[in-house]
Amino acid sequence: MTETTFPETQDAEMKPDQKRGLAEELLRNAIGHFETNKAELERRVALGASFEDWLNARFMRACNRLGEMVAVTEAAYAGLTDDDWEGPISRERLDLFAVRLLDGVPAFVECAIVHRNTQDKWRAKIAWDAEKLRRIARDDVLKMVVVYCCSVAQDVLTDPTWTEWIDGIEFGAVEKLPPLSFPIGNGGQFALMAWIVP
Repeated sequence: MTETTFPETQDAEMKPDQKRGLAEELLRNAIGHFETNKAELERRVALGASFEDWLNARFMRACNRLGEMVAVTEAAYAGLTDDDWEGPISRERLDLFAVRLLDGVPAFVECAIVHRNTQDKWRAKIAWDAEKLRRIARDDVLKMVVVYCCSVAQDVLTDPTWTEWIDGIEFGAVEKLPPLSFPIGNGGQFALMAWIVP
């Protein structure tokens, strides 16, 4: 596991369009990288078991491969002081921590996988991920929840079973980004759904 130091960033609040731009950049890098690994992705989705760690590692590689960002997985919420955090500092691990090299802006990303065997109890885990991010009391960072939705037989963006499950996650106030996706399997789909947490 990686210890992460919090970089110095600008003191000013990051504007919503700046957060959205960084979030979209992260997601575009990731979806392109996932699509280049489509055969392995389809194999893992077909097995029906969780492979979130594999997806997180690919997400990290997507961020690092262009040389415009540095990212690590399984990073501690380290580097946050009591002034940066509302409530007790979490001892949990962050799924992805990325820093854009151009301006040093950090992104805290919590990820979850949803597939055909995902149980309803995972909605609460995803909502808790958003709550952990919400407790970071800094306005100069991006805080985002990403959900990997994957099915080899169903369109995860339009099938009512999928849309109702996703809509049942109680995030509170967040900004939902347009999903990015590509087809897999026999009429299935892999999609990145993301929410920016204030």
